[in-house]
Amino acid sequence: MHADHDAHETHSDHDEHGNEHAEHGGEAHGSEAHEDVVELSAAEARDAGIVLSEAQTSLFQETLSLPAELRFDADRVAEVSPPVSGRVIRLFASEGEHVQRGDTIAIISSREIADLKADFLKARASEKLAAQALQREETLFEDRITSEADLLTARAAFSEAEAEREAVENQLHAFGITHAELDGLDSAPDGSLANTPIHAPISGVVVARKATLGAAVTAEDASASALFTIVDGSVLWADIAVYKQDTGAIREGAAVTL
Repeated sequence: MHADHDAHETHSDHDEHGNEHAEHGGEAHGSEAHEDVVELSAAEARDAGIVLSEAQTSLFQETLSLPAELRFDADRVAEVSPPVSGRVIRLFASEGEHVQRGDTIAIISSREIADLKADFLKARASEKLAAQALQREETLFEDRITSEADLLTARAAFSEAEAEREAVENQLHAFGITHAELDGLDSAPDGSLANTPIHAPISGVVVARKATLGAAVTAEDASASALFTIVDGSVLWADIAVYKQDTGAIREGAAVTL
C-alpha cells in the first residue's frame, strides 16, 4: 500500500508541474499575440489618416498603357502654293500667326496676270460698246429706221464681246482673282495690275512659311515647297497601337487619357 500511495503522490506532483508549465506557456503566447495589436482612439485614427468605410461590390476597372501618336486632321491642313509664276513682293503672315479663311497672306507680282487683266479691261470695254450699239439698233428697228439684218448683226457682235469677256474673267478667277478685285481694276493704282493676292484657304495657324520676300516662284513646279502650311488644330486624331493580347480589354466608349 505504501507503494501505491507513493505512486499516487508522484503522479500528483507531476500533474502540478504540468499545470504550472501550461499556465506559463499560455501567458507567453498571450504576450506574443498582444505585441502585434495597436489600439487607437477615434481621434488618433483620424490624425493618422486612417479612414474606415463599409466594403461594397463594384466593377473591376483595368487600365492599359498603350503607345499613341497625335496627328492633325488631314482635311484641316492646307498647303498654299503659288497660283501663278512671279515674284513675291509682300508677305502678311508669319509662322505661328492665326489667319482667317480669305485673309490675304501674300502678294505675287506676275506678268501673266498683268496681261490677263489688260485683256479683261479691253474685253469689258468692247462688251460695253457692243451693248450700246445693240441698244441703238433696237431703238432704230422699233422706229423702222434700220433693217432686221443690222439688228441681228449688232446682237451677234454683243454676244461675241460678252463671250470674250467671260472667257478672260474665268481665267482670272482660276488664279484666285475675285469679282470684287475685277470691279476695282478701273481705279487700281498704276503698276498694280500685275499684283496677285494669295488668300488663306482655311482658318488656322501658319505652322510653316517657305515664302521669302523677293523670291521667284513657279506655279508649274511640282517639286517646289508650298509657300505656306496652315493647320486648323481644333480637331486632332489619336493613333493608338493596341497589342493583340489586349484587344479583349478594349470596348467602345471607354475613356481614354492622353
